[in-house]
Amino acid sequence: ALTKEGNVYLLNGKLENANNFPVITGDAPTCEPAVFNGKLVYCAADGQIIMVNNKGEISRATIELTNDIKSKPCVFENKLSVYEKGFMGIIHILEEADGKLEETALLDVDGIAYGSPCMMKVDKQLYTAFITQTGELTVWDSSYNIVSGFPLSLENIFYTNVRAAGKYLIALASDGTVYRIDLKGDVMNVQIPYLSARNGWITVNDYDEDGNEDIFICGDSN
Repeated sequence: ALTKEGNVYLLNGKLENANNFPVITGDAPTCEPAVFNGKLVYCAADGQIIMVNNKGEISRATIELTNDIKSKPCVFENKLSVYEKGFMGIIHILEEADGKLEETALLDVDGIAYGSPCMMKVDKQLYTAFITQTGELTVWDSSYNIVSGFPLSLENIFYTNVRAAGKYLIALASDGTVYRIDLKGDVMNVQIPYLSARNGWITVNDYDEDGNEDIFICGDSN
């Protein structure tokens, strides 16, 4: 657990503090934390990325920012991506190697957006996807080049970013329309009656373990 002051707690099975915890980092978070390679990771002011392992050891990395990171980091394998919000925003891609976290790419975002980037693998190829508030969806390949057919305009308003479900991307618009987009840019959509999603959520999970990922949509006031 992470407090607003930057104190990190790790509890054992008896709900007691583990050895060397709590850890007082001295860096207040600017976003929700995530778990990355067995460590709690979060962003703090001035481009600080703080990581705490299960031994209570702290490590830090720094990226150059104009605006603090407000959205939870996206974790995929040994990569971490964070969105620096702005009218001309930036997705920062970082990679951990030999215990060090280093920035490896910067992806430009034209327009305001909400939420975190989405990273996925299809046919062993890594993709990074992101949608702006006005519905411009961009997908980058493993070399961080924009995939053919993108950016794609979905012509709706989005306060939730995309999620991966198998080989597809799932997007939820504020009017309750759910979009399924493949990597060729083909789109299917369905409107959920009586649903608004200004503060909605998308959860993808194979809850019944049948080998197929299930998509759960949560709208406002649910």
